[in-house]
Amino acid sequence: MQKPKVKVNKKNKIQSELKSLKKELANAKLERNILEKCAGCLQALTQVKFEFIDQHLSCFPVKDMCRILNVSTSGYYK
Repeated sequence: MQKPKVKVNKKNKIQSELKSLKKELANAKLERNILEKCAGCLQALTQVKFEFIDQHLSCFPVKDMCRILNVSTSGYYK
């Protein structure tokens, strides 16, 4: 006897949603960790923010740090 397609599609949809939520949670945790480390330099000069990024290259992705610190990635690499 074949399983109804509705159940299979529903299962796939739930698995897809779970995968999406796990990714969202991982991103939120990453942002939280960056914010915890950089709380003192959120309103600092751009150069101070770039120094923070230099100091934390091994901990966090540059792209995410730049986004959270509101500086351009291309400006960091200049």
